Amino acid sequence: MLPGLLGVVEHNLRGGWRNAIRIFEIGRVFLRQGEGHVEPPRLGGVAYAGKDRRFGEEAETFLGVKADIEALCRGCGARVEFHQGSQPFGHAGRTALITVGNVSLGYLAQIKPSLARELNVEEDLFVFELDTAPLMDWGQALFPEPARYPAAYRDVSFLASAYVPAIEIAREVRHLGGERVASVRLFDVYAGQGIPEGQRSLAFSVAWRHPDRTLGEGEVDSLHNALREALAARGYVLR
Repeated sequence: MLPGLLGVVEHNLRGGWRNAIRIFEIGRVFLRQGEGHVEPPRLGGVAYAGKDRRFGEEAETFLGVKADIEALCRGCGARVEFHQGSQPFGHAGRTALITVGNVSLGYLAQIKPSLARELNVEEDLFVFELDTAPLMDWGQALFPEPARYPAAYRDVSFLASAYVPAIEIAREVRHLGGERVASVRLFDVYAGQGIPEGQRSLAFSVAWRHPDRTLGEGEVDSLHNALREALAARGYVLR
C-alpha cells in the first residue's frame, strides 16, 4: 500500500504541485504466510507539508498526524499507544509503532531524507498504515462520560535527551504527576542555540483535574510544583 501512496505524491510533485497533500487508501494487502498468502485489510495514508502554504496554513508535523491517528482510533473505541519504531524507510527518531494493549496496529513514520530526495520531496512527508481488522472487531465507538469539573492548566518545560522519544517523556510526566493529571500535551520542541548538544527543550501543557470538585489555584500550584520537583529529581533540567 505504501509504494502506491508514495507514487501518487511523487507524480503530483513532478507535475508541479506545491501545496499540501493528504490522501488515504483503504484496501487489502498481500502478505506471504508459509507457502501461501493472506490478505489483511489496511488503512494507509500520507501527509505532505507542501512548499506553498497560504491563508495561514500550518506545516504538517509528526505530532499533528499522530493526533489525527489517535482521534481516528478513539472513534473506533480504541486507545492507542505509540512506541519507538524501526521502519527501514523511517526517519531516525520519528518512527513509531502503534499498539492497543498487546496488539500491534501499525506504524507512523516520517520518510527518511535519502528516500525523500528520490521522491523529489523537499518538505516533511509522513506516512502511516493501520490494520483495520482489530478496529472493526472492537466494534461500537466508546464515548467516555464528560468531565463534570473544569481542568486547570499549567506549563512545564525542561531539557531532555534528544534520543528519547517525546512520547515516552510525556508518558513519564503523566506518571510523575499522579492521578490528578487529566492530560499531558507537547506544544513546543526546540534544539538549537543555547541548548547542549544531544539535548532538546520540551514544553508540555499539563491539565489538572479532580473528578469530584473544582481544584483551587493553591491546590493546582502545589500539584504542579510537586511535578516539577519530581522531574528535577529524575535529572531533567527545568527551564
